[in-house]
Amino acid sequence: MDLDIYNETYDTICTSDIKQNAKILEVGCRSGKYYQLFIEKRPDFKILGIDSAPNMIEIAKRNNPSAEFLQFDARNIYQLNDKFDLIVSGFVYHTSRKKKE
Repeated sequence: MDLDIYNETYDTICTSDIKQNAKILEVGCRSGKYYQLFIEKRPDFKILGIDSAPNMIEIAKRNNPSAEFLQFDARNIYQLNDKFDLIVSGFVYHTSRKKKE
């Protein structure tokens, strides 16, 4: 799978006019790879990564011990008691649809 478009998107976010210490929510954080890309370029970002898969959260925490990750279903995003300057997401739509029985 070609991930160049995702890498370019994250690069654009990091070089844009987003304020210092911006709070970012990454929906579908998976292994925390993009958290690493953010922090390399913008260590001032305050990022919360969420994913519904417990194994992905475990991997993300292992890969980024100082980061904040939460096992959370994005369909309940309204339950997060926080405000964010930016919400980013990738590879989520195809996992959020329930199969028809």
